[in-house]
Amino acid sequence: MSRDDPAVAATAPTPTPGFDTPGLPHPERTLRAAMAERFVRDSTGGVVGHPVAGLVTLVLFMDLVGARESLIWYGLLLAATSVRVVFGLRLRKALDRPLEARKMAFWGAILVGVAWGAGGVLFGLFLPSEAVGFLLVIMAGLVAAATATLVADRPSFYGFSTLLLGSVFIAAGIRGLGWIKPLDPGLTFGLQALVLTFWVIMSVLHRRANRQLEESLQIRLELRRAEDQYRGLVESAKDLVWQVDNEGKWTFLNAAAAEIYGRPPEELQGEVALDMADPGHLESDYAAFGKVLMGSELVDHETVHLSANGESRRLSFSATPLRDPAGEIR
Repeated sequence: MSRDDPAVAATAPTPTPGFDTPGLPHPERTLRAAMAERFVRDSTGGVVGHPVAGLVTLVLFMDLVGARESLIWYGLLLAATSVRVVFGLRLRKALDRPLEARKMAFWGAILVGVAWGAGGVLFGLFLPSEAVGFLLVIMAGLVAAATATLVADRPSFYGFSTLLLGSVFIAAGIRGLGWIKPLDPGLTFGLQALVLTFWVIMSVLHRRANRQLEESLQIRLELRRAEDQYRGLVESAKDLVWQVDNEGKWTFLNAAAAEIYGRPPEELQGEVALDMADPGHLESDYAAFGKVLMGSELVDHETVHLSANGESRRLSFSATPLRDPAGEIR
């Protein structure tokens, strides 16, 4: 940049909060990868709820079904949950590879679903008819919770919900046919219709939530791409692009600052911009920037700044005040 090149005030690009993952290569910042990352993060939480819900189920139904069978099932659920916990620990180390980690998270959810499905069949077949409704409430609660914890992954939710509700549906069908502890045909039909209706409703709600999440992440991705492009243009610009706060301290400078001031931009951030002004131009600089802080635009303000080794740099500044949504200068 020559000494006569103008400097343009601009807002420094800032990272979009929410899903940026350190170490994730830029080409992989796709919607699919973002959804996979969200699913992996969500799948590591709420695992402890399964043993608790299983214990409640055990206490409610053990005397009605049999202690041995119930304890075997609960051991299966604990084993499945433990495996999922181990998966979760490994997933935390694989967040930079969300598409690969998503497979492990998927199988973790399905494994727990299989354990609950086994319980659904066991209790659904042998519970007294008046207690089957309690089993359905437990399964429905787990599926409702899964609409949030598995919101980012449709196959996981469909697999998990089908295993839980399908087990009750199948057990009711077997008993309705009279093969094991027969149920009244009307009760069987009503129970299966209720299971099927609830599954459809939950699937619709999950699909809607999943689409909303996709749209939200897509907006963030597009913002990130636009900011990356803007950052590239700013950093590659030969003119000095900068931003200061209300105290006149630099909060951003592009790479051109190093050529003008002889110091890297990162080192200049946090310093008062006008401290670099030549003493002979300091008064006019303060007057000009004071107008900007009052809300006016600054156009082609001629000044002289000093580099790190004391050399004069003739500059022409333009500046625009940044405002918050309420219109206040920030």
